[in-house]
Amino acid sequence: MQDWSLATPDGRLAGYRFGPKPQPDVVFLHANGFTARTYQSLLAPMAPGLTLLAYDQRGHGRSQLPIAPKRLQNWAVFRDDLIAVLEAVAPNGAVLAGHSLGANVAMMAALKRPDLVRGLALAEPVILPELTYLAFALPGMVMWSRQSLPIAARARKRRAQFDSREQAFDGYNRRPPFSLWREPFLADYLAEGLIERESGFELACVPRWEAAIYAAQRHHPWSAIGPQFPATILLRGDVQSTCVEPAARKIMLKSPAISVETIRGASHFLPMERPYLLRNAITRVIDMLENGLEPKRRDYGAG
Repeated sequence: MQDWSLATPDGRLAGYRFGPKPQPDVVFLHANGFTARTYQSLLAPMAPGLTLLAYDQRGHGRSQLPIAPKRLQNWAVFRDDLIAVLEAVAPNGAVLAGHSLGANVAMMAALKRPDLVRGLALAEPVILPELTYLAFALPGMVMWSRQSLPIAARARKRRAQFDSREQAFDGYNRRPPFSLWREPFLADYLAEGLIERESGFELACVPRWEAAIYAAQRHHPWSAIGPQFPATILLRGDVQSTCVEPAARKIMLKSPAISVETIRGASHFLPMERPYLLRNAITRVIDMLENGLEPKRRDYGAG
């Protein structure tokens, strides 16, 4: 795991490169509120055969780019940051992998710059009913959501300061979803998800930014899904998934290049619960691209 950074017109993105080559085969994007390092135990085992890049998205971890919670309307700023990364380090294209917000950002980049995206391995993208996105287009809806959307309200009230990383670990580790994660995901998250200050430790992704991201739903992931989509494996859980079963069926009808696979007993945090499945999805996408194979749906049981 090697430190990586990229200067952009807005500031500096920071992350990690796994593997020997300067140009990554895979670029990975984390979920809202987390960091690239959170997923290092998922990505590092792949490095002997591949080079992977994972970076902290705007407002997260060690990256230093400006944020404007009150002005955020959609996730296009994260897409544009990703495109800047791909233009700099993978101008011939890369496989994109991501979790939650990161999965959506990868899809958005594939729509805008298909020349930079060879394939996708997605875990739990946020794909809501199409009517929901029409509702978010109404005047004042994003502002209302910042205050009233339950997940945004919870994020805004999240405890942001701790005396130590150990205190944060003990508090998080006692309750779901963190108590269901495999080791060392929680410790890896807190390693850079908390920033040391003179008065203690505080969240690197400030609650008002995390909440603003949840509320900023004026984008339309359905517009990215169609016959032009690259080879894709999409993993979803069946416990409180952000990609519900009706959406999963509709996705595969809209694009034959997408295989949607349901992981029984897994939640929205399936990369932390069963990292080997996302790791396997990434390698299968690469195998499909190298051998001209078609995606095939798989059914995973609990365990």
